[in-house]
Amino acid sequence: MSPLERANAEPSRLKAYALFDAFLIGDHDLSGPLTEYLRDPQKRHREALLGCMADREVELGPALREPILGLLEASDDRTRRMAALALASGGPAAEEALSEALGQLPSEVAEDLKETLRLAFGV
Repeated sequence: MSPLERANAEPSRLKAYALFDAFLIGDHDLSGPLTEYLRDPQKRHREALLGCMADREVELGPALREPILGLLEASDDRTRRMAALALASGGPAAEEALSEALGQLPSEVAEDLKETLRLAFGV
């Protein structure tokens, strides 16, 4: 069972976060497995993965940015907020993509995400 599959099977979000963290610090290509995980709406703990990516300041290349940008339109606030935090922490290109995406979201969603970013980063 892969580390991401173990994290997905984990009932505890905190333990899933620890498994994601161990995966992110490993020496391997992240984009393929993470992209697949983030694209699958059936996967548990996507918010924990996004939070871990934000905490680790994972550089988000185009393959990872695209599914995370899509999560800004998720139906639940937690997923949207964690996606915004991952993008804001994912390097200059990800920050730019987030800024552009905020301008295209409904105003109430964009304002909520801006407030989340302000609280997290003090800007």
